[in-house]
Amino acid sequence: NPDRAEAYSLLGLDYVCGTTLVSEEMFAKIESGVGHHIETFGDFEILTFSLALGSENVEVSSIEREGEVRIALVEHEGASLIPRKDTVLHDGDQVVAIVRTGSVEHMSAYIRD
Repeated sequence: NPDRAEAYSLLGLDYVCGTTLVSEEMFAKIESGVGHHIETFGDFEILTFSLALGSENVEVSSIEREGEVRIALVEHEGASLIPRKDTVLHDGDQVVAIVRTGSVEHMSAYIRD
């Protein structure tokens, strides 16, 4: 829990928050040109990136998590759409995702390096 880091620091305890480490790794990918951080809204990040799926196509519902991850837009072969739960995603598709900070680790597996 990143909220406890300051309290631990005041107590003189070393503390590394796993959520923070994963978030930093994901943002490092974004900053290196793999994706782009658009905006922060409270506990949520709006990101755009290229999907890393390999040869396996997946439905939006297999990536989304209720209240945690939402795929808002998809661009596939030049056509953009607002996806449904059964929309099939392909390797290399560009997406705009809304991700709760605590779900960053889940999404990092789908960001193309």
